[in-house]
Amino acid sequence: MTVGTPERGLAPARSSREIALSFVYTAIFSIAISIMLWMIGASDLPSSFAISLSIGLSVNAAFVLFRIPLAQRIGEGPGALVLTALGLLLGVIIGSQLVFGRPFVILLNAPGTLVLGATFGITGYLIFGTRARLLYAQLEVEQLERRQAEQQRRLAETELRLLQAQIEPHFLFNTLGNIQSLIHDEPDKADQMLQALTILLRQSLSQTRSTESTLAEELRTVRAYLEIQSIRMGSRLSYRIDAARDTDSEPMLPLLLQPLVENAIRHGIEPQAKPGKVEVRVQRDADAIVVQIDDSGRGLTAAAAAPAKGNGTALVNLRERLAAAYGSRAELSLTERPTGGTRARLRVPATVPPSPK
Repeated sequence: MTVGTPERGLAPARSSREIALSFVYTAIFSIAISIMLWMIGASDLPSSFAISLSIGLSVNAAFVLFRIPLAQRIGEGPGALVLTALGLLLGVIIGSQLVFGRPFVILLNAPGTLVLGATFGITGYLIFGTRARLLYAQLEVEQLERRQAEQQRRLAETELRLLQAQIEPHFLFNTLGNIQSLIHDEPDKADQMLQALTILLRQSLSQTRSTESTLAEELRTVRAYLEIQSIRMGSRLSYRIDAARDTDSEPMLPLLLQPLVENAIRHGIEPQAKPGKVEVRVQRDADAIVVQIDDSGRGLTAAAAAPAKGNGTALVNLRERLAAAYGSRAELSLTERPTGGTRARLRVPATVPPSPK
């Protein structure tokens, strides 16, 4: 039996379980035919049973062994008729041998039985063959959907690996340069920035070894990043992180929050002259976790009118990763705040039950 990807327009090769079930269904159908023949007086029950079962199993065996190669040569429909005829002929010969001890007695002396068997055989093919083709088509669609989902998952993992493997060189070099300049004049701040950078690097390296993280780990990365930026920008940047305690252990895609915070600083706070603030709030909303990142920067309208920094792929990558991981159950939106600045709102399904109050 040919195993593998079917030719275009053909039903896929069946599994061992499907083949076994086809023989079971055929046997049941053959038994029903033998009982009907016995009830109308065409034959005694043992003879009807032996002949019907021989015909049914022979036809099914012909389809199992030769359906795909024959269909590739002459087409699915003509191939089915040929296999039905061959299976019927073989089944009559076997049944005749079992009942009468002579293989051709039915063919020579009872052609009406052959015609009746052919009628039932074609009827069975039309009933079960049509159903089987529908099942095979559904199976092919499901297999295609699974392959597409697997490809999306692998693409998302590849993008994550690329994202995890890189910390923006300018950010890293600027941070090291700031540490160097602070060592002599403000050693305490230099030490504070170095500690934050160490945490950020450690978090990033640990996340390169896993495709999953927790909300607590993601917030640790965000806090380290904001600490570095607040030291670098001084009074121009302040921040606050407020997260509900029962959300710490919630699973989260790695490096999902840090790019949103980075966008708030790069596109919102840094371009403006006045001081700004970044607030990160995490709360549970029914069966979801909602992360809200507010900045008091220049806002979406001003950012859209100004020359863009970067290639603008961060949010696109985030949305693609969310879609691959959660489908339509996740939401990411950016809106203008009434008081100025931008609000990024991320909503993902919750998987850890809330702690009892």
